[in-house]
Amino acid sequence: MLKKFQTELGFNEEEANKLYEIAAKILCTEIKDKLMHPFRSQN
Repeated sequence: MLKKFQTELGFNEEEANKLYEIAAKILCTEIKDKLMHPFRSQN
């Protein structure tokens, strides 16, 4: 995934790694929230 960020988005290794860490953190937080509160978004 880091190589894709570097080649397709033109990021260097450090920028690609930062983007990957941010995306992983967001996904983990959202998955954890969904597991803890599975019916929160339903009306």
